[in-house]
Amino acid sequence: MGFDVVRSADCDEDLDLIYDHLFNAYRDFGDAPGIAFERVVERMRGIEDAMAALGNVPFQGTLESQIMEGLRYATKGRAVFYFLVDERHREVQVLGIFFGGQEHRRHMLDRIKDLAQGRSGGGEDRHA
Repeated sequence: MGFDVVRSADCDEDLDLIYDHLFNAYRDFGDAPGIAFERVVERMRGIEDAMAALGNVPFQGTLESQIMEGLRYATKGRAVFYFLVDERHREVQVLGIFFGGQEHRRHMLDRIKDLAQGRSGGGEDRHA
């Protein structure tokens, strides 16, 4: 039996940013709005499915303990998921989702620094 996958509030914002980025990219490449929307929905479904699948093999990915004890990241498609594994509660806690060529390590460092200082890590424009 797999682990439950729990995502942080920042993950919802991450997904919104990825959605906007993909839609704008598809439009910039010439897709009509309806086609761009369909492509984004399909891509986002893939990202959501990949995130849910983290619970099937929770100890996958690369350890980033120098950033935060127990922090891991795994790349699925072009999405990079940062997460912690709570073996006692059988949970994978997803802390961040980044996409494509983003400097995901730097963004995760900033987010953890903000969390340590009691601030939300969201709000920055990470797709520019």
